[in-house]
Amino acid sequence: MTEIRTCSTCREGKPATGQHFHPGKRPGTLRMQCKVCTRRVQREWYYRKQALKPRRADEVPEGHKRCSSCALMLPLDNFYLLRGVNRRVSACRSCTRRKLKENYDALPKEEHQARNRKAYERRKQKQGLSLDAPDGLLHIAVTRDEVKTAALKAIGHVPFRISGVYAIRNLKTGQVYVGSAHDVRSRWGTHFWRLNQGNHHSPRLQRAWNRDGAECFQFDLLEAISDRSILILVEQAWIDFLHAFAVHGGYNVSATAGSTAGRPSSEKQKQVARQRALASARPYRVTWPDGRTETVPNLRVFCEQQGLHQSAMRKLAAGKQTAPHRGFRCARVSDVSG
Repeated sequence: MTEIRTCSTCREGKPATGQHFHPGKRPGTLRMQCKVCTRRVQREWYYRKQALKPRRADEVPEGHKRCSSCALMLPLDNFYLLRGVNRRVSACRSCTRRKLKENYDALPKEEHQARNRKAYERRKQKQGLSLDAPDGLLHIAVTRDEVKTAALKAIGHVPFRISGVYAIRNLKTGQVYVGSAHDVRSRWGTHFWRLNQGNHHSPRLQRAWNRDGAECFQFDLLEAISDRSILILVEQAWIDFLHAFAVHGGYNVSATAGSTAGRPSSEKQKQVARQRALASARPYRVTWPDGRTETVPNLRVFCEQQGLHQSAMRKLAAGKQTAPHRGFRCARVSDVSG
């Protein structure tokens, strides 16, 4: 008959066998404490020892995470959340965006155009619209009543991601608007949307659009340019050649390409620009992701140098945003000193 032994810790009676008790120091003996209590006591002792141990310099504190790319220790808000598995990604937001941009730039232009075309086809098939277009290319935007106007049909003859100089021509009067863009087709979509909304930056073009209608305007690609460094120079040549700034010849608000010189500003616009200039010159106290602080005399210049969004930093300074922007925090010097 098997002997029943009482555990010295839990006071439970268990068979005196090696299944329930560890061997003792002397041969043929068993310990007085059962295996379950022995494991629990050892675990509690280990946790107490770890709590008393001094923290290492490279140990990550609670609420923080070390980026697998830049090796910076940042708060958890600087890491994207994977909602499906409810955990954070290994790289911080800045490193993740940089890696995605590198992968995007590594693809050839033909691959980008093919992806845009497939996405467009899926979107239009979901809406039940026709994909027929001349030269095998696709038209873009559709009006609210899903009727394609003459102006929208003119946009579809240029693929995406084509940089160059373009013109918006009034077929009734012959007047033109000349512009340039890194993606001409996307810029045409922006022009069309703003003209339909009635808030285009060229008042003369907006008035002509409202008077003659969208069917009287045609979008033309004047010249495709692969070297983007000379884009403004070529645009200036086309503005001078087509008299796009002439009194009775064009819709451009400025005679200089890439500038708003000569465009009259209202008093409200001047006041807003003056307030922005004063706000930009106000000193700010910026906290870097590694914890060091710096007094910045001009927030706009600092954001351009560090690749940050000025609007997000101003929201942090005004208290409208609590989460840090790419690891940076910002506050007005007057608020910190006060």
